[in-house]
Amino acid sequence: MLAIRKRLTRALRSIRPKPVILMYHRVAEPEIDPWGLAVSPSHFDEQMALLRASRSVMPLPELVDRYRRRALPSDAVAITFDDGYADNLVEAKPILSRHGLTATLFLATGTVGSRTEYWWDELARLILLNSEGIDITVPVGADTMAVRIPPGGDTDAANWRTCTGPNTPRRAAYLEVWGKLRLRPISEIRATMTLLRTKVSSRPLSEQDLPMSSAQLTELLADGAIGLGGHTVNHPALPSLSVDEQRREIADGKAACEEMSDGGVAGFAYPYGDFDERSAQLARECGFEWACSAEAKGLRNPENNFLWLPRVQVMDWSGEDFSRELREVL
Repeated sequence: MLAIRKRLTRALRSIRPKPVILMYHRVAEPEIDPWGLAVSPSHFDEQMALLRASRSVMPLPELVDRYRRRALPSDAVAITFDDGYADNLVEAKPILSRHGLTATLFLATGTVGSRTEYWWDELARLILLNSEGIDITVPVGADTMAVRIPPGGDTDAANWRTCTGPNTPRRAAYLEVWGKLRLRPISEIRATMTLLRTKVSSRPLSEQDLPMSSAQLTELLADGAIGLGGHTVNHPALPSLSVDEQRREIADGKAACEEMSDGGVAGFAYPYGDFDERSAQLARECGFEWACSAEAKGLRNPENNFLWLPRVQVMDWSGEDFSRELREVL
């Protein structure tokens, strides 16, 4: 393993890298993960070891400041997490600490302390890990739409990723429900999930599949190695909301982050990576100095708009695959 790591480190150093912001969500091995949000602890450890050996890893606020001043080294990297999963404390933080690395968590503040999963995870578990036929009504604008989820199990659901397409009727139904719910207010999402729970059986949850509790968040932030950024209160697709609703989500999330961290919060990340010019303008009006999108590329020059800085989502790559992906960042 050490010999492989040295070879990969040499490979990363042999090219002129581009500064990059990395986006993680989970460090875990969940039963199902259609969006590829989770990186296994062993792969995360390999990735962090390579970054520590081959890149200039720095806190995201420092990276943005140096980028603005045109003083950013070409090998600069910042590590970020989105949402606020419990495994960020249990699995990710010990690995980051072991390698002496820092990170920023973009926190959806309304989920802290919740005893239910993030809705997109629960939706995948209830639909894709069941074989029952399900009839469900999904809100669509002022109306509703009936969705039929056909009976029949999905023997390979744990390995399916949405990027490969909905290649079974059950997967197609899952994506249809997900696509409609993503654009709805949180009250309607919760009502739909409550209804779905009554229609299908489910397995016991893992604690690490849940959002962090307040005590866990306090522990995560205690030594200052992980800082907070805004990510709204309820993780909505911002362009689907009215101006007033967007402003409330952004501003209230910022205020909650500042209370939790006992300090100012300068950065923001758009939920789902969804934003438009109005969303960016509102982020600025609410006091954020910069914001991250989900555009998968490296930083190029300070002419980039600081309200949609690109980020590259990291998948469950081995160290070798991670090394290759970093070399190919545009």
